[in-house]
Parts: sequence; structure tokens; C-alpha cells
Amino acid sequence: ENSRLLIVEPFEDYSFTIAARTNAGEGPEGPSPPLTINSAEGLPGAPVNVTAVANGTNALLVTWEAPVQPNGEIISYRALVCDSVLCRTFVTNATVTYVVADQLE
Repeated sequence: ENSRLLIVEPFEDYSFTIAARTNAGEGPEGPSPPLTINSAEGLPGAPVNVTAVANGTNALLVTWEAPVQPNGEIISYRALVCDSVLCRTFVTNATVTYVVADQLE
């Protein structure tokens, strides 16, 4: 009767205890030991503070910071850099938050 639906956020810790009750009250043992679980990862938010600056005559240095809401462990970043001729994809690991795109048209 007093149960509630909990809206679970991705990749968050939640702790629970359960107590048995009758009309006379809660049992003398009190609530159960706490149980902590971590919810599943979700899709990450967008990287923030994205910047691009010229790095020579035909290159760009693109930098960013991790998403405010990573909703899990970031494992990599993918940057798509396009010039007037083609688009190139750069993939970095989670600790690298920049790419240098060179040979741009």
C-alpha cells in the first residue's frame, strides 16, 4: 500500500532496506541489511565545450570535455570532421579529448 514506483536514472547507485510490518507494527528485527545496486548504463549526453581552432594552414585542433551526464563509463569519442571534399572520422579513447585534423581542403 505504501510502495512507490521509482524512476531509475542510468548508472546510479540505489540502496534499499525492507522491513516486515503487521497491524501491530514493524518487527523487532527492524529492516533488512541495506542492499545497494547500480542501474544499467544509458546513452551518454553530448560532449561539452567543443572548440575548433586553426592548427597551421590546413589543419584544425578540435577539443571537447566529457558530457555532463555520461550515464555510464565513457569508453571512446568519435569526431566527424568535414572539409569541402570529404568527411573523416577520428576515434579516441576515453582519456583523449582532442583530435588534430590535418590535410584539410
